[in-house]
Amino acid sequence: MNRAFLTRCSCALLLAAGLTACGDGESSLPGAPAASRSAAGTTPSGSATPSTTATPSASAGTPVADSIEVVPGSFPEPDSALALSDTWYTYWKVRMQAFHDVSVQATALNAAATGDAVMQVMDKVAQLRTDGHHVVGSMTVNVKTVTVDGNRATLTSCLDNGTVEVDGTLTPVGPPTPAYSLQGTAVRSGDSWRISELGGSQEPVC
Repeated sequence: MNRAFLTRCSCALLLAAGLTACGDGESSLPGAPAASRSAAGTTPSGSATPSTTATPSASAGTPVADSIEVVPGSFPEPDSALALSDTWYTYWKVRMQAFHDVSVQATALNAAATGDAVMQVMDKVAQLRTDGHHVVGSMTVNVKTVTVDGNRATLTSCLDNGTVEVDGTLTPVGPPTPAYSLQGTAVRSGDSWRISELGGSQEPVC
């Protein structure tokens, strides 16, 4: 993975998913992420089948349901990739719950992430609190590739996104982005992996 790309893209987060891709094109990433390509794979161990719950309507002036859901999509088959895929999925589950609650569960976040991946969540929650907003909707996390090199790993992922940032009346402050194409870096300490960096771009579909 191009580390310069990650550093450039992981400066801030988008609306719902809390990611903002910086640099050429000024595109924004998940934080405000919301679409699915199905590749053969497995869902995270102990995780339920992806939900078919309808995503919130982002129509201007139309209130939406006050809930958040992050479900597993397609993961690579090799067992060696499953632990990393699980960690990536867990990170997004903790991240989006924080954006819904406008509160960070530090123990859960620090168990799944470190460095910039933690700061993205902290910064977005602080922004949501200041604005009086929070995030609702659903998201499916797909992992496409995983590459391990010693105690460091990289992965590519696509998020089918149905989340949206809302104000205090549950009215969306903007439309959801259908999908995000992401690249992530993870570091290993002992037997555990933690997400350390991530960045990417908006996409029409996964």
